[in-house]
Amino acid sequence: AAICVRVDGLPLAIELVAARGRLLGPQELLTEVAQRFLQLRQRGRDIPARLQTITAALTWSYEQISVEARRLLMRLSVFVGRWSLDLVEPVCDLEGIGRAALLDILDELLEHSLLQRHAGEQGDTALGMLAMVREYAQERLRESGEVETLHGRLLAATIERAEYAQEQLVFGAEQALWLARLALEYDTFRAALGWALGAQRHAEGLRLAAALWRFWYMRGMLSEGRRWL
Repeated sequence: AAICVRVDGLPLAIELVAARGRLLGPQELLTEVAQRFLQLRQRGRDIPARLQTITAALTWSYEQISVEARRLLMRLSVFVGRWSLDLVEPVCDLEGIGRAALLDILDELLEHSLLQRHAGEQGDTALGMLAMVREYAQERLRESGEVETLHGRLLAATIERAEYAQEQLVFGAEQALWLARLALEYDTFRAALGWALGAQRHAEGLRLAAALWRFWYMRGMLSEGRRWL
């Protein structure tokens, strides 16, 4: 009860703190939260109380995870909505550590409630972030200087995925599977199209749009497709 009071009863803050319950007992958690949150909130006195609490909770949780997990979390913020595991490696693995190592780090982020796991329409695993977590991670990403690199990798990965998916939508053996996957990840495809347009990467943007036309047609989204083109 004291922990809940300390974090102003905000569900996200409670969840982030509770994720540390595997390591610390309730009294130890209370002591840790009381000390750390006071320090963090004193640094941002001009921020509204609710946002002070969320920022403090996120910073506290962020500081509990490994350096590798912090790096991956900020890179994952280039995705929007939900995304599949298959996109994580080509976009975020700048060091080339491989899928197995990335899965371990993703598991660490899940344990700390910084990521959420969802089941896709076809039973695939999909990941996502709460909006406040993504905003926090984006701030860390801007500080890292990797924004352009990651958006470029995201654009390349979405082009490759959309072109492969287009083939599957034509031949039909896995049509339902790829239609569902594209629908699941579509917010990220929109983000890639928007970045290509803003960065004047027009040739790549047109490749992505050309690969999505059948998806737009099958989902009744031709008007949106025309706007992008």
